[in-house]
Amino acid sequence: MGTQVAELAKQLAEVQAAVRPGSGGCRSGSAAEFGDWIAGRSAAELAEPFTFMVGVDGALRLAPRRSEHVACAGGAMVLSAGEISFVREDDFVCVFCGGDLPQMWNVDPTV
Repeated sequence: MGTQVAELAKQLAEVQAAVRPGSGGCRSGSAAEFGDWIAGRSAAELAEPFTFMVGVDGALRLAPRRSEHVACAGGAMVLSAGEISFVREDDFVCVFCGGDLPQMWNVDPTV
């Protein structure tokens, strides 16, 4: 058991080392802030989920997928953390080939 504790302590130290001033995820407190942040992401980043965390203050922070959650949180306590993906509205294309979907597949008759 002592070996397991030592290994966990080592892993914790490695994760905590990823926390540096300014290394926290981007705070997204409104649709406008999210829009500004997502507009700056590359096509490669948009193809993958993002790391997210919700702080005890209720603020959502986002970072590229391969970010450590502890770093995204800036080392602070969190209410929730994980990975999240976003779907673009008004973008009815095949997720595999990028081609237009048949009009009859649109589930919203107003579209």
